Amino acid sequence: MATEYEYKYVFSDFLNDTCDAAKLQLQIQASAIVTEIEGINVKYGSEEVFIYFLGVLSDPDKAILDGVVAAHDGIPIVDNGSGWAESDSESGTTSATWQEKLHLDFNCIVPDSEYKVYWYAEVGSSDDKVVNEFRVKLDDGTILMEITQAFQKKVSEGHWMSLAGWKYFPLQVGNYTLSFEYRNNNSKTTYIRNARLNVEED
Repeated sequence: MATEYEYKYVFSDFLNDTCDAAKLQLQIQASAIVTEIEGINVKYGSEEVFIYFLGVLSDPDKAILDGVVAAHDGIPIVDNGSGWAESDSESGTTSATWQEKLHLDFNCIVPDSEYKVYWYAEVGSSDDKVVNEFRVKLDDGTILMEITQAFQKKVSEGHWMSLAGWKYFPLQVGNYTLSFEYRNNNSKTTYIRNARLNVEED
């Protein structure tokens, strides 16, 4: 069995501070790097990315790899109109303006196709009885889910709520972006973590 050679990066080395392993591997394979890539391991808890090759990279190949990593946007490639995206990191906002937690780019290839979108996240608040808002929407403005939630207990006390749902919707041929967003209208903090979006062609 061939020896694997490991190259380590951290999320901050990437364009949007995150990495999609499947897309990054395709980008590396499409680059001018001569040595064959073996695989990629993304560790979300420590925000580390390990890239394995079947040989030591030359200095020019390492420079190409650094460039591919720096340009990688972390947005998953979705083929045949279906796919998924997820984020394990925890974040919060005190803004009354909608903040994007996660988005998924996908394409519809058949006219009048019907899709099913599934969403999941763990959400919470910095205080009790505070209005927190969450939504899933398409880039054309279509709102698939919008929830206003007043939490009775704080995240600081270990209280998170699971937010999940699904919906069918029709689309014409084209490229689309699905977003998971959140905001807070009380100058408190709305938290979200372990977010996931999944789109399937029916």
